[in-house]
Amino acid sequence: MLPKDTPVEMTFALLPVGWEFKAGSRVRLAIAGGDRDHVVQVPHGRPPRLRIHHGRAHPSRLVLPVRS
Repeated sequence: MLPKDTPVEMTFALLPVGWEFKAGSRVRLAIAGGDRDHVVQVPHGRPPRLRIHHGRAHPSRLVLPVRS
């Protein structure tokens, strides 16, 4: 279980997809609380509440591979 109200770093693998973004493209990142086919169900069926920290104190980022 993650500590409440304490920022944590989460690293996870994404499924590979064959897509190349042009310079200046925008990417939308959708974050969900679970994947019932791969993750144990949340106790009592309650969906988790996620807070994504951002800004100077708690910067967030999405790192994508770059083809050279």
